[in-house]
Amino acid sequence: MDGFLYCSVNASKATLDRKGRPDMVCRWCTLEGGFLSYYDNEKNASPIGRVDISDVVSLAINNTEIITETGPVFTFELYLRSQRVLVFGAETSDAHQDWTHAIAKCFVPARADALLRQDSELIGRLHYKEGHDLYHWRMGWFALVASELYFCSGDEDEEEGVLQLKRLQELTVSTHMEGDGKIQVLLMVESGRYSSLDALHHNAT
Repeated sequence: MDGFLYCSVNASKATLDRKGRPDMVCRWCTLEGGFLSYYDNEKNASPIGRVDISDVVSLAINNTEIITETGPVFTFELYLRSQRVLVFGAETSDAHQDWTHAIAKCFVPARADALLRQDSELIGRLHYKEGHDLYHWRMGWFALVASELYFCSGDEDEEEGVLQLKRLQELTVSTHMEGDGKIQVLLMVESGRYSSLDALHHNAT
């Protein structure tokens, strides 16, 4: 896939938390062979930057048009394992949908492709524990759709699950030491279902 996107590849979490968006520059972008590359223009053969899609932890999708320094765009954000954040913007909702779906297909494995059929605001991977096994972290794939959190472990004998976030009895965030670093743990207890106890973690900043 290729086309023009607005890019801000030096964004940080602190920048994204502030009101407004960072400066964005129009770049020619290609998605090929598991890499998202961006160029000064479509005639340049050498990219000025390249992202290995396998390094993407999560994809955040903004389905409403926002105003940036470059004008109105539909944005999406890539969060990488290095904690780097890349922001891209498309001029139309159709182009925005095409790009986000194509990128998600590159880093979400086939065993979790049911999540790709959801109209998600956020899709990515997290380690988790759940009710029947609270002793071992497992890698899972998650998609946030309004107030529902869909998840897939990727195991062949397990079906896709869903947490109803409005029914949570408990939501706790804490930081723990594990190995040589810290992890942030999000504990969720769904109403009346101990088996829906999920703990999600990622590297803490």
